[in-house]
Amino acid sequence: MVAEMKCVGYCRASSTLKSGWTYENPCRRFWGCGNYRKWVRGCKFFCWYDLPVNARSKVVIVGLRRMVADMEKERKKEKSLGILVLVVVFFVGFILRKIFS
Repeated sequence: MVAEMKCVGYCRASSTLKSGWTYENPCRRFWGCGNYRKWVRGCKFFCWYDLPVNARSKVVIVGLRRMVADMEKERKKEKSLGILVLVVVFFVGFILRKIFS
C-alpha cells in the first residue's frame, strides 16, 4: 500500500492517506492534500481510497466509537478518584503522625 501520492492536476503537493470520521463515512480512508482547506493556496484535491461503508457498518462503527469514548471518560474519572484517595490518605497519615509524635 502506498502511503503518499501527488495531487495530480492540482497543486502537486504531497497527499497523505487519512481516515474520515463523519457519520456518513466512519473509518473510510481517503487521499487528502496537505494544502487542503488552507487559507493561502487552498487545494481541493480529494480522492476516496476505500469503497463506501454500508449502512449496518456505519451504525456498528459509530456505536463502537461512542462506547470507546464513554470508557475513556470513565477511566479518567477512576484515575482522578484514585489520585484523590491517595492525597487524602497521605494527608491523614501526615496529620496522624503530627498528633502521635
